[in-house]
Amino acid sequence: MIVVTCPGGSNVSLLAYSAAKALEKEGCVRFLRLPSGEKFRLQRVSSLKEAAQESPFWVLVDGCSEGCGRALFEEAGISPQVSVIITDLGIPRTNKTDFNREELEKVVAKLKALLGDSEEFQPHP
Repeated sequence: MIVVTCPGGSNVSLLAYSAAKALEKEGCVRFLRLPSGEKFRLQRVSSLKEAAQESPFWVLVDGCSEGCGRALFEEAGISPQVSVIITDLGIPRTNKTDFNREELEKVVAKLKALLGDSEEFQPHP
C-alpha cells in the first residue's frame, strides 16, 4: 500500500505529509514523497508510474479541494483506492505551515478508519 500526499506548502499539505509519515513509521504503509514545485512535475509523475509497478493499492491524501495530488494521479494514469481531502475533515487551509497535534491525530484516525479493513493495511517489520 502506497500513500501519496499533495506536494503543496500550506498547513493542510504539511498535515497530509505528517500523517503519511506517522503511518509509515508504524510500518503499515509506504509513503511516496513527491517533490514540490512545478519544475518537478515530470519527476513526480515518473515516480508515481514507477511505484505503480510495486503496489496495486494507492491512498491519496490531498490537502484541499484544489486537487494537486489528484491531478498528478490522473496524469500518471493511476486511480487511488482511497482518497481523503483534509479540508473536508473540517480543518481550514491557511498559507501558514503550522498545525496542531489534535489536527494530526484527526487525519491519522480518519486514514486508519478508512484503511482498517484492508488486508494491505497491516504492520510489517
